[in-house]
Amino acid sequence: MALSLLKQFGVNFAEINVQCILDDALYGNKKFMEQASSCFAGVQVINQLIRIKRWEKSIATYFKNNPGVKSPLIIRGGETLSVIMDGGRLRVKAHGKKR
Repeated sequence: MALSLLKQFGVNFAEINVQCILDDALYGNKKFMEQASSCFAGVQVINQLIRIKRWEKSIATYFKNNPGVKSPLIIRGGETLSVIMDGGRLRVKAHGKKR
């Protein structure tokens, strides 16, 4: 069903330049990722499963447990915004591809 929706989107909104597809853990298998990528001329498909040491977690779970740090950030033009920053060294499941 998801692949069908992606194909329909590509046909109905051909003027939109899709640069990346974000899939969730439900669709995160090699076959789906390859077919989804081919719907939009080989764009990058990012899987939301990550591996931390020996544990596989969803990205949502990781960031829920690691909420980040609130900090001021100066952007172009000198405007200061309050942002929440976080990061981590994570292994993302790529199913044998460099994506």
